[in-house]
Amino acid sequence: MCTKLKDMSYNYIYDYNFSDHKNILTKDEWHALNDLKNDQTILITKPDKGNGVVIFNRDDYITKMTNILS
Repeated sequence: MCTKLKDMSYNYIYDYNFSDHKNILTKDEWHALNDLKNDQTILITKPDKGNGVVIFNRDDYITKMTNILS
């Protein structure tokens, strides 16, 4: 389950074609995105409805999902 969520949340970063859109984000913004991507204490995913990004505390998310599935 975690692998699937991680896959969905990072999919656009890994598939992004840098040669097409070099000026969309600055280097500092790309570094910030990479720092978020590598942070193991958070979980990044898509919202249920609409476009955007949702950032969860990983421990809180796992606890809530465990309670829901129990």
